[in-house]
Amino acid sequence: MGFEPSVESLREHTVPQWFHDAKFGIFIHWTMASIPAFAPQAGSLIDVVREHPADFLKYNPYAEWYWNAMKIPGSETALHHAEVYGDAPFEAFREPFEASIEAWNPEPLLDLIVAAGARYVVLVTKHHDGFALWPTGIENPHMPGWHTRRDVVGELARGIRERGLRFGVYYSGGLDWTFEPRPMLGVADLFASVPARDEYRQYADAHFRELIERYEPDVLWNDIAYPAGPGLL
Repeated sequence: MGFEPSVESLREHTVPQWFHDAKFGIFIHWTMASIPAFAPQAGSLIDVVREHPADFLKYNPYAEWYWNAMKIPGSETALHHAEVYGDAPFEAFREPFEASIEAWNPEPLLDLIVAAGARYVVLVTKHHDGFALWPTGIENPHMPGWHTRRDVVGELARGIRERGLRFGVYYSGGLDWTFEPRPMLGVADLFASVPARDEYRQYADAHFRELIERYEPDVLWNDIAYPAGPGLL
């Protein structure tokens, strides 16, 4: 059935029985930011928002937001980056990240997931840095080839399902810093940075369709927002 962008319509949505029964799932977040692996130790995000409501993203304790924080002058992340990596751009982390992916053996992780008692797994397939963890056929118009050589999504999906678990995909539809690279400080910047151009709407929609058709996920998890337009999923 179709849904409208309203509370009334969304209340009609029901989740499948397997999700009710699963109880425990694992969310895997593996991005290029795992190379610098740094974030300010400023407490929880809620604490940071309370203390710095106007510019909380300058103090963001989430390491996966490294690319945004390193572009904010005076931020702890920017200072750390300058000290450790000099003037190297975020894109310089790609090669060591790809090398870690090429060396990755998924079996220990899969065994750990089963041993933990999880019944489903959701993988971040593309976070706000726009880097796709599968060899997508949808070319990024601003950063061609901005995706892994190895099919992390496909390999993990296969391994998870071979163990009798469900598999889902997360996708950042609301933010993509390859389309909107300006640094964000607060809530107003965050929502102003949702790409509004038709170019991005078509790009994100094509990615979603590719993920669905290629991997048939049990969970489809969009984040932040989604570009408005006709003919969307």
